Amino acid sequence: MEDFVHDQLTFSKEVQIPLLRFFKDLSEDEFFEMSKESSVELLSAIVENNLAAYIQNAVESYTNNIIPLLQNESILAEDITLVSLVRRKAFRKMLLRFTEQAAEYARISEEIDQYLAVSEMASFNAFISIQEDKLAVINKSLVQRQADLYAAEELANMGSFVWNIKNKTSSYTPGVNRLFHKVDNGNLVDFLKHVHEEDLQKVKEALNDSYENGGNYECEYRFHIRGEVKYIWTRAKVEFDVESNPEF
Repeated sequence: MEDFVHDQLTFSKEVQIPLLRFFKDLSEDEFFEMSKESSVELLSAIVENNLAAYIQNAVESYTNNIIPLLQNESILAEDITLVSLVRRKAFRKMLLRFTEQAAEYARISEEIDQYLAVSEMASFNAFISIQEDKLAVINKSLVQRQADLYAAEELANMGSFVWNIKNKTSSYTPGVNRLFHKVDNGNLVDFLKHVHEEDLQKVKEALNDSYENGGNYECEYRFHIRGEVKYIWTRAKVEFDVESNPEF
């Protein structure tokens, strides 16, 4: 048993399993005893032909976030793959001490491979489920933030946008639609057609200045739309590509 535990710990360090960082504050003896307890459970399940229940319990502990010293969201896909590799190597080394019969070695190795395949598949399914739950929470939060943004913009009579200068496309919030009545802001030429002729040069100069001097754009101008004149104040930040050309 102790050789099996020692082999797992040695192989874990060799392949640098990311999870090891969570146990760095344990002493060698503490980490060994924790690993030994886990190995006893695994080997007992093998002896008692109860691996299905062992795998189920392990996955439930992972999913329900009751693994000692760990949060399930801290476990990476790499951890699952490397733990499986470490166990495979440790089992094979243990088998070499257990039997010298090639046929028996091959038979037991096959059983171990089948167990590890099922275990790894179950772990990945749990991993995917946990990631989906995390994404659902994030998406819910983003939807709420977006709703808050839209509500604030409506109260302030403002909007926000992203203008792709290269592709001549844009995306914008409902607040921009209210201000510009869905004028296509992605096309600069069409946009400038609506700018008051007395402010047109000022808008162009502000744009050119933002391209040449750090990307900060700010301009107040009049805008013709549907027979009325609106006073618009725009503030933006230009982003540049790797060749220093304006991109957004």
